[in-house]
Amino acid sequence: MNEVTITPRAAEVLRRGLEAARLDPSAFGVRVWISAGQARSGFADEPDEGDALVDAGGLRVFVDPSVTANGPAAIDVSAEHDQIVVVPAG
Repeated sequence: MNEVTITPRAAEVLRRGLEAARLDPSAFGVRVWISAGQARSGFADEPDEGDALVDAGGLRVFVDPSVTANGPAAIDVSAEHDQIVVVPAG
């Protein structure tokens, strides 16, 4: 799997989602994948097979290989609506 980074802002948005769902971050994480060209995310208690585990300040993020299919990527947040996006790293 290619390298993936998670911006502090994205980690904050993902963490807020877990808190809003009243899920314990020590028991759950957030899975990020690409579907129809867009970043998607959902809660999971463990990674799917092939996912990379990225620690984002104590938040477990399970990253599907589709996120880095085109090379190193960064998980970030769009300026509008705090939507998770995946952009080329660097």
